[in-house]
Amino acid sequence: CPPLLEDIHRGIDATLHRSVHIGAGSFQPFPEGLARSYQEAHRALWQRSLQDPAAWLHTLSAAGPAAPRPLRLSAHEEQFRLAALSGSPEQISAAVEGWMQAVRQLDRVTPEQLVQWNAEWDWMLKQWMDQGAEAAAPSPDKDALLELPRSLPLDKHGRLSYDLWTSQYEGRLTAASRILTQKHSRENHIIHDIAAYLESHYAEDISLQEMAARFFLSREYISRRFKQEFHVNLSDFLARIRIEKAKLLLHNPQLRISQIAEMVGYQDEKYFSKVFKKQEGRTPNEFRKDLAAQTH
Repeated sequence: CPPLLEDIHRGIDATLHRSVHIGAGSFQPFPEGLARSYQEAHRALWQRSLQDPAAWLHTLSAAGPAAPRPLRLSAHEEQFRLAALSGSPEQISAAVEGWMQAVRQLDRVTPEQLVQWNAEWDWMLKQWMDQGAEAAAPSPDKDALLELPRSLPLDKHGRLSYDLWTSQYEGRLTAASRILTQKHSRENHIIHDIAAYLESHYAEDISLQEMAARFFLSREYISRRFKQEFHVNLSDFLARIRIEKAKLLLHNPQLRISQIAEMVGYQDEKYFSKVFKKQEGRTPNEFRKDLAAQTH
């Protein structure tokens, strides 16, 4: 180790009471080799082992070859997502601990890997937040969540701190849990608002495009969420409402089938009869006859 670097390291430690890591490149002609030497020093720091408590001077030869990244944070996404959706601190802690156990099995952990995992983490959270984003109002909490944590989980000596890392990830999952719960609540609320609108306006000419425009959502989003919430698409949901209303009106023998069809939103009597039979297994006339037979 060059004496000058030892003096610099001791001086920083004595002044700031903090250990620093120094990267050193190979000797190169000055000035043309300066950039290459700097890149080597930078790479050595980037690839240093964060689990070595003694080393503070790092060179490419000491750092060894570029650390492979066989462990992907995204492989644990499902466990993280389910833990966040559960809202359970125990499940969140268990998901984070599962990740930490996988990391501990690696031969080395480098700053390069930590930055890569943080990038995967940010991508993962963004995917969660963007799902169904049309129904979600802008959230300051969401923006704040995507900013945490930016610092690497290192102690004052520059070594990897599993306790700090665990705390960071548990904090992010807890924040994600809160936001996801709010988001799902908003999504369910707006889909039920659409359902309530259909219940009140079933006699009108209603289309998926009109609902999308009225509620400022895409047709694809409404279709997907309706299927998830009610297990039918919007047109089938509307047809169910109309046919149930028509069944009530069929109790009145003074109303013609064509009138009833129009009253529940169908301008074409034949199409109304077709939809009615598909849902009830009999035509409106047959349904009315069965009602009459039951009263005699």
